[in-house]
Amino acid sequence: MSMDKGEKPAGEMDHPSSRLEHRGTSRRGKKWSSEEVVFLQELRSDKGKSWSEVTRLFSIRYPGRSRGSIQVYWSTKRGT
Repeated sequence: MSMDKGEKPAGEMDHPSSRLEHRGTSRRGKKWSSEEVVFLQELRSDKGKSWSEVTRLFSIRYPGRSRGSIQVYWSTKRGT
């Protein structure tokens, strides 16, 4: 079996978060900026937006935060 350079065997695909880190856009472990917090508050204030839409729009402006990290931040940090 011949593989091209950089090609991974079946079952050894990169995890999406590792691709983000490779590109240098990961925000994992970084503090939330005041701009991120304000934008998330604006998105969540529109009750018609689903979490899917909120996280999609947030990720366009601030790439590198996972859907889960955005939801966890909102659920645990927003009132403190």
